[in-house]
Amino acid sequence: MFALLIIPILLAGYTVCSTHPVIRQKLYRFEGQHLYLKVVCQGVFQVLIATTLLLIINSLVLFLASFCPPLHQWLLDDPFTQPLQDFFNVSPEISRQILCFLVLTIFSFLVARSFSGIATKRLKKEHGDDWKSQVSLEVLRDSPLDFLLLESALTQGTLLILSMENRKVYVCAIQRGAEPGEHDKHGEDQEVSVIPVKSGYRDKDTLEVYWTTYYDAIAEKVTIVLRQADIVSASRYDDRMHEELVRSKKVQGDKNKSTPLQYC
Repeated sequence: MFALLIIPILLAGYTVCSTHPVIRQKLYRFEGQHLYLKVVCQGVFQVLIATTLLLIINSLVLFLASFCPPLHQWLLDDPFTQPLQDFFNVSPEISRQILCFLVLTIFSFLVARSFSGIATKRLKKEHGDDWKSQVSLEVLRDSPLDFLLLESALTQGTLLILSMENRKVYVCAIQRGAEPGEHDKHGEDQEVSVIPVKSGYRDKDTLEVYWTTYYDAIAEKVTIVLRQADIVSASRYDDRMHEELVRSKKVQGDKNKSTPLQYC
């Protein structure tokens, strides 16, 4: 009979993993045996909670029924097992085990649904209508590139400088960042929609950036879709900081040219 415990464990685990707002998105990054273990662990946790609550409820009901001897005796006679005994044509002991199994399975499912529902209400209370985006940020915190892209998409006025694998460079605002998805576990097929401010390329030898296109001169807003897997590096962009870096690099270059070589 203990082998049947796998049914409420898997049912509760699948329910949590498919309805919990945070756990569901985190599981998109797992696959294979690791994913199954996560589901089983969540199921075991929910079944343990359900078992504990059932024991407490059973003890409380028997305690309250003790003040009414007829009701207490009726409960001790296991009135709920008789229909199962007649239906399955089994002994009272087997019918009692079937009843326990059915009650545990249903209660584990209800506990799992409640667990996910409470988590969703808490997130809505803390973050309001933007709670889904905040969940995505929390899930992507372990991936710096994913986190930076999504955070920039949620923050107006933030510019990023993106260096692509083909040496193209974009200064842009992220219109829509890649969020965790069932079919994009590692970001290989995810795409990012950007609004470019200017673009250029890196020199093949020195990797210095040369700007070639300024999109501010265009009346209509331009949107470009980039594959996230093609992004080599990304960082926040600020015009003043960029100019200071260029100026300091030129000063350093002039110093190197004016400093004579010294030999030991």
